[in-house]
Amino acid sequence: MRDEIKVKIRWSDFEKYNPIRIIISDWKNLTIVKYGGNDYLLVDCIMEHGKHKFELLVPYHLFVRKLRDLRTEEQQLIIKNKAIVELEKTYRYDGWGMKIRRVELYINKDI
Repeated sequence: MRDEIKVKIRWSDFEKYNPIRIIISDWKNLTIVKYGGNDYLLVDCIMEHGKHKFELLVPYHLFVRKLRDLRTEEQQLIIKNKAIVELEKTYRYDGWGMKIRRVELYINKDI
């Protein structure tokens, strides 16, 4: 896959309770986009396995709320692009529709 082409994946495309492991590759250039009446965050990500680049559209307020609940060390790892974030889509009444299951240290010189 060429580096110029990035696949855009919407949060609604994910199945519930099927976690995805990503690395946020560009924390400083996050973009807020509007679809319908809702705000979404456009996040540049890399898959943990295969290093495929893609853009993930997640609900803005929900994602920010879940990030604020993390420990400070985990937040700093995410900002420095040194973390594997495991996201899981849930039902609305189970964690408001999103859970960050874990944040793990990831060191790779290619990112």
